[in-house]
Amino acid sequence: MVLAQESTPTAPPAEAETRSSSQLQDIVVTAQRRSESLQRVPLAVTALDARALETKGITNLSNLSTSVAPGVNITQFAGTPSTLAFNIRGAYSSDPGIGLAEQGVAVYQDGVPLGRAVGTGIELGDIERIELLRGPQGTLFGRNAEGGAVQFITKRPTGEAGGRIELQAGNFNQRRAMAVLELPKFANISVKLSGLVDRHDGWTRNIQPREGVDFYQPGYRLPETAFKQEKSGSFEDLGYKNQRGFRVAVQWEPTPNFTANYSYDFSDLNYTVSYNSRTGGRVPSSYAWCLNPAYAATCASGAGIAANIYYGTPSAQPRNPKYVDAPSYYPQSSNHIRGHALTLEWEASDNLTFKSISGLRFLRENGFTNLGTGQVFVQTIPTSAFGANIGQVAGFTGTLALAGVDQKQFSQEVQMIGNFGDLKLTAGLFYYYERVFDTRSSFFAMGYQVINPTTLRPIALTPFDFGGTLADGLTASLQKFRGAAHSYAAYTQVTYTPSSVLDGRLSITGGLRYTKDKKEFTRLRAAAGAFGANESLFDRDRFDPAAIIAFQATPTLNLYARYARAYRAGGTGIRNKLALTTYDPEVNTTYEAGVKSQLFDNRVRLNVAAFHSIIENSQVSFQNSGVDPSSTDTVNMSGNVKIDGVEVEAQAQISENFSMNAGYSYMHSSLKGATVTGLVSDGLGGTSLVSFPVVQVPFLPKNQVNIGADYTHPVGEANLFAHLEYSYQSAQKTEPRDLVGALAADRSLSQFNGRIGLRDIDVGASKLSIELYGYNLFNKRDLAYAYGIGSTDFTVGIRNDPGGSAYTTNPRTFGLLGKVSF
Repeated sequence: MVLAQESTPTAPPAEAETRSSSQLQDIVVTAQRRSESLQRVPLAVTALDARALETKGITNLSNLSTSVAPGVNITQFAGTPSTLAFNIRGAYSSDPGIGLAEQGVAVYQDGVPLGRAVGTGIELGDIERIELLRGPQGTLFGRNAEGGAVQFITKRPTGEAGGRIELQAGNFNQRRAMAVLELPKFANISVKLSGLVDRHDGWTRNIQPREGVDFYQPGYRLPETAFKQEKSGSFEDLGYKNQRGFRVAVQWEPTPNFTANYSYDFSDLNYTVSYNSRTGGRVPSSYAWCLNPAYAATCASGAGIAANIYYGTPSAQPRNPKYVDAPSYYPQSSNHIRGHALTLEWEASDNLTFKSISGLRFLRENGFTNLGTGQVFVQTIPTSAFGANIGQVAGFTGTLALAGVDQKQFSQEVQMIGNFGDLKLTAGLFYYYERVFDTRSSFFAMGYQVINPTTLRPIALTPFDFGGTLADGLTASLQKFRGAAHSYAAYTQVTYTPSSVLDGRLSITGGLRYTKDKKEFTRLRAAAGAFGANESLFDRDRFDPAAIIAFQATPTLNLYARYARAYRAGGTGIRNKLALTTYDPEVNTTYEAGVKSQLFDNRVRLNVAAFHSIIENSQVSFQNSGVDPSSTDTVNMSGNVKIDGVEVEAQAQISENFSMNAGYSYMHSSLKGATVTGLVSDGLGGTSLVSFPVVQVPFLPKNQVNIGADYTHPVGEANLFAHLEYSYQSAQKTEPRDLVGALAADRSLSQFNGRIGLRDIDVGASKLSIELYGYNLFNKRDLAYAYGIGSTDFTVGIRNDPGGSAYTTNPRTFGLLGKVSF
């Protein structure tokens, strides 16, 4: 649970009083670091206030994946609930779980940047507003805002005694409880306390292994491995989640023009990754038997190898099974977050405000991913020798990847916000420090046992490292890195609205940001077979400009044109066991034009934006070892990516009781001469420089639609409400190469969600709400994330059936929610 900054009312009280309930209410956002009407901000922004979040049932950023904004795609990374991949207008991240790897979208919690994608998927708690800014935001939000920015703002303490309790129960044994307690103001101090518990069972049932039947006991030439577990269970169900969180917020107002807001939040999350299925095609193999001199003759020719690869087992798997196909070693992963935030705000005069935003955050993630039968098949016995090895293990898969991230970050920002006649000025200084320890290792947790001369079957194994243990007593695949980052920035943005020109309806804005990034990387422990130096340095600085022309054609029609540039910081591929090589920043330059309008006496709001983006030096991560998924590299793609798009957002208050909203985006990409080149290991001691073409931009659906409808009707003193929403994303890929296999071919995503209930039921001095909810009502298990399985197995090319691994959207969930406000 994360929580802390400003809470801005959705409309000034005087203005709200003059509007009828059949008109749309104004929304105030801080997209330009100052409070402004959404319709007056010359940017493509989607804002969801507290009531909209409540109606949609959005309690975490992962819920935003159901297309709440055009051009925005948010998904769980590789089925991990704690880690989200944010993708806006084609700016995406190949592997957001890597320590000190940056995302293309900046995420801010109450003005504090969240440095890691790990942890962004947790429950948020008591939220006032979420803002999604589309397009480069390099001037005001700085590093990593090349695709846009996501801000979530929590509710400040009110200083009035009260609170709220929410209880929720649903299928998959879902249990959620949240409590908020507001204490009365004393000595100009207001305090709010919040607590949260949220859990559900796994989406896919695991199978407990039976000793001697489908569990291969250690000892048969398999080295035992000491494996640290946080929980005792080793064969947990897949998709399980259990989160506990707490937050305290304190507001001090010693004088009318000075405010201090402090918050502390913590979250503990235990989970298992969702089921991952093989998408069809050939599971790449490492022919480890070629290391055995006894099979030298078999390995003397390509034909001999191809004739002895086992092809029978790797068939396509169902994408949404109720049970795994074989017992899978799956201990719980854990995520621990602690955060402090302090915001000081001083109104020096009616026209000048100074603000300080300080953040100190800690993150520790210990994650396990078992790729089951959908990963590289390391075959240790050729098929011609199966008959002499009945009952033995002929190969290994079920790669169990252990990824650990231990992060500490500190940020400090000072802002000056001024209004000087025809000039509006925003200026600031920013400093960011981050220290990350990144640990990665891999084990085999599943084997293929010989049943007869032509048949293998998967069985569970005690996890072991194929490379054994090195002289230091640690497993061969274990890699540990330390990274430290320092970022310094200064920025300013000035808006000039000459009152003597066109009655003050024309505004010209210019902005510039200077940033210096420095990152130091050290390989503290090298895995077996690691190459290259153990240290690397990234040190760059840059300027990012922005320019806007806006024209208020009528009181309800705003036109704007915008130029902006932003970047994603470069660094070093620290999980690369072959070499510590640096890569350059990724840069996005965008030209945008937009219209914001309010029509039919403010009953309809229609906003349209068209853009052309040029992305240079795209950062691409890929697995660079045939048998070790713990080794990945990040490089810059050659060639540019060009993306053209149109986004439309509409809201309509059709009557006092009925409203609708809709969003649509069209995006098209163009890649010419786009290739990625990197060093790849075959897993048998050899390496080669490999280039592959980039054929698509991931997470870029050509068409994206979301439609919602809300109905309310008074029932006595209470209010009946109903909400229904539909989202659709056309076919898209989730990695830049077209190597994901048959079932992961272009797939569209669509989903229906709904809620119905009674609000504001009088219960003494309290208010009670009861509602039924449902997500993914038709239980569509669409492809959410997939990747091709890296391989140097030449037989894959011979058979022309590369395999892949995929994760689906969550299953249908439904339940009952009750709320009491007092």
